[in-house]
Amino acid sequence: MKTRLFLAINQRCFRDLLGMALRTEGHFEIMAEPTCGMEILEKCAALRPDIVISDLKFSDMSAAELSRRLRHEAPEVRVLVFSGSGNEALTREVLAARPHGFVHREEPLNEFYEALRAVARGTRFFSNFASSLLDAPSDPGAGRKNGYRLTPREREVLALLARGLSSKEIGSQLGLSPKTVDHYRADLMSKLDIHDVAGLTRYAITAGVLKAGA
Repeated sequence: MKTRLFLAINQRCFRDLLGMALRTEGHFEIMAEPTCGMEILEKCAALRPDIVISDLKFSDMSAAELSRRLRHEAPEVRVLVFSGSGNEALTREVLAARPHGFVHREEPLNEFYEALRAVARGTRFFSNFASSLLDAPSDPGAGRKNGYRLTPREREVLALLARGLSSKEIGSQLGLSPKTVDHYRADLMSKLDIHDVAGLTRYAITAGVLKAGA
């Protein structure tokens, strides 16, 4: 059975190209190509697609509002945001609304396909770009090294890594794909300048993310 999609992308040329690629892939059916938020909501109520591939913002609402409204009005419909915008504030707002996936158009196309398949399976997928913005730092003392502050999500991933869980196990607990967890692991190692799990474990204990013996 094919995954039923709404392709809600503002730019006509890009929407057409993406539609051609998805139809060629063979596992997806494009049911509609709505171009504003209200049209998406109305057609979701009537057609009940599996996934809405959404732009970051429409003329009448952002993907953040769309995600929140679909969660209440059509909770079975999943949202994958495929953004070409460099607006960081709006991107953070959309991520805070917790769509089921997010990929930036500057990332490789196979990243988009991986996200789409993950969302279709019922899991969440956030690309490397999205992962770096997923949670704004909220605690000034939440783990610092070289001036870097850990986000709440990074602290969660770090604690589970330090406990010896695999990417698959961490993803299952946090509702993330293993690939997204791998992105977090790589980012933590790069930003903390720690390049092995043993070092991350020591840091987690030192920073108070994980208690010794936990």
